[in-house]
Amino acid sequence: MTPVRFGAEAREMLGFYHAPARVVASAPAVLLCSPFGPEAIRSYRMLRLLADRLAAAGCPVLRFDYHGTGDSPGEDDVASLPGWAGDIGVAHRELAARSGKNTVAWIGLRLGASLCAMAAQTVRAGLGLLVLWDPVITGMTYLETYRSQSGPHAGVAFETMGFEFSDRFRNDLSTLNLANVVMPAGTRVTTIVGSENEPALALKSSLAKAEVKLDWTVSPAVAEWNSEKALNSAVIPMQLLQGIESKVMGHA
Repeated sequence: MTPVRFGAEAREMLGFYHAPARVVASAPAVLLCSPFGPEAIRSYRMLRLLADRLAAAGCPVLRFDYHGTGDSPGEDDVASLPGWAGDIGVAHRELAARSGKNTVAWIGLRLGASLCAMAAQTVRAGLGLLVLWDPVITGMTYLETYRSQSGPHAGVAFETMGFEFSDRFRNDLSTLNLANVVMPAGTRVTTIVGSENEPALALKSSLAKAEVKLDWTVSPAVAEWNSEKALNSAVIPMQLLQGIESKVMGHA
């Protein structure tokens, strides 16, 4: 695992490159796109394990922090969904150049999945597979969940566990609805949801109309890592990780 800095000076990012343990010509490069805030912290170990597993299987892997998050430079108030979707495009090109791979699979978790869907509208060259893992489908629902956990903080819209939801970020989330995001026809999309509630079914219908190559999975284990029982422990859904690995490697 090698730390890497990339991106324009004004929007630099930090990532970790996991070189493949062995050369597998058919294996794609894999870009891991993390959630935001408390979910990013809670999923860190799980995504690190997934990166290690994929690298061991022959995939070059890049994990990274969006500009202004984690260990990447930038202030909290730069948070914006279009900006972070753009960061995914930059990370995609960095990984393709570093690995020499023509095909890159994206795995996005929670808000990271939503950002992947947004980025896929403009980054098409080399995108071999898009995995939407428990995506945030409606930003208002996501926003209200965190608003209910926050208290009053002067100078910001609200803050949860030290993560600021600025006015701009809040406005971005309030308009987010993945059912309105049209991805290019023919894109291979694997979507994993915990249940087929109304927003999930709207997304499924939207993807079908977009004529993507859809693999739709309903798994109660999809959010175990983010459940109440996982608050004080690191829950790793191994069967789910193995399933994602199989899809990336073209075995499922």
